[in-house]
Amino acid sequence: MHITIEEDNPYFHLGWCYADLGNFAKAEEVFKKDLELLPAHYNAYLRLARLYYAQERWGELADLLQHALDIAAGTAKEPSEYERKELEAIKQNLDEVRERLTKAPG
Repeated sequence: MHITIEEDNPYFHLGWCYADLGNFAKAEEVFKKDLELLPAHYNAYLRLARLYYAQERWGELADLLQHALDIAAGTAKEPSEYERKELEAIKQNLDEVRERLTKAPG
């Protein structure tokens, strides 16, 4: 069994635990630390996106998802199948958030 650094990253798992406990502020802090260390860790973007979604932080959510896609576009290596699925989920989420933002009042 091959474990990648993304899967073995303690910040990612700690952020997930904080989120499950409802401590969104601490989860956000830890996920951001994860992304500071591993800017192309797309699953961390998805987890942070869920936090923003739960808090209805639509503008920040759209910016975060777009940033993840920009990171992917600037990466020279070909994404793995797993990363491709994560990126597709990011694209779908971004489309939904943009639609929500266009329907938001004022």
